[in-house]
Amino acid sequence: MLSALSARDQLPRLLGIYAALAGAAIIYPWLLAGFHASGRSAVSGGPDRIFGWAGVALFLIAVFAVPAFAVLVAIQNNGLPGKALLPEEIAARRAAHLVVAAPPLFTFTGVVVAIFDLPGLGILPWTIGWLAIFGVLGFLHRRAAPVLFVESASPPSLRMAHGISAALIILFFLAPHLANHAVGLWTPDVHKAVMNVLRSWYRAPWFQPLLVVAVLFQVCSGLVLLWHKTRARSEAFGTLQTMSGAYLAAFLASHLTAAFILARWKGGIDTNWDWAVGNPAGLFADPWNVRLIPHYVIAVAAVVAHAASGLRVVLLAHGIDNFRAGALAGAIVALGILLAVAIMSGMLGLHVGS
Repeated sequence: MLSALSARDQLPRLLGIYAALAGAAIIYPWLLAGFHASGRSAVSGGPDRIFGWAGVALFLIAVFAVPAFAVLVAIQNNGLPGKALLPEEIAARRAAHLVVAAPPLFTFTGVVVAIFDLPGLGILPWTIGWLAIFGVLGFLHRRAAPVLFVESASPPSLRMAHGISAALIILFFLAPHLANHAVGLWTPDVHKAVMNVLRSWYRAPWFQPLLVVAVLFQVCSGLVLLWHKTRARSEAFGTLQTMSGAYLAAFLASHLTAAFILARWKGGIDTNWDWAVGNPAGLFADPWNVRLIPHYVIAVAAVVAHAASGLRVVLLAHGIDNFRAGALAGAIVALGILLAVAIMSGMLGLHVGS
């Protein structure tokens, strides 16, 4: 089964991988719809609530299985040690990096639809878009040129600038921002109090434009680095770094558009706790808001995993052995998953301080 996800040596396999990835992306909104419908049945108090909660669990697993499947495809096409990557392997890896970002891309589709006041069209452009993307890829895949094995073809200066910018963003914004969301697990009031303090810093007239420019640089430089890295043989942590980076690029595009254009500019809405959790309906009860659950959960886990993978590269470059560097990175990734679950628990209404 897993060998079928490798495009190596067999051109027809790539078309099969394209079909599987396209199918996973296209079905994603329907899995979310099933998750929402099961949730409504679960909380209705009716005789079918047990089946409703079972549906919630099954559909939620299926929702997260879509990006997980993309990660599996990428790993299966990482290449063999010392061997040249085939064009089909590169194509499969890049397609997987696109599909792993299905949750934020679907949210972004809905944001764009909302900006142009076209309700009800979220799934239609989504479906047509993925069919078009993979139809074109399938048509062009035979034209790919052979690629020699390279460890890393990305410019060292760009890698360094990307890393320094990431460290500054984490230090001056992202770490306190995620900590602010984490205290929402205590109570929303504590979250709002901390947010008001932090906003005096990261919404300062001189700081916010710099932050936005830095984030846009991260997205653009990250995509360039990703394009280079998908031409080289990789291993598990390398794939985790590029896949999480692809997810974050789509997430940031969606999040910035939703916050600055849809909410603040078009709607005149303060992007506070109530906006983030979709009040008054909440995330779980609303068919639009439910897409934000995997959207946010994976984003938090991805940003920690991306930073941990980058830290591992730095440690290896400074003489730390692979086992210790990998163990530390793995522990940080696990903490990121726990942080993501804690933040989402608070956003879904679990407040231990209430």
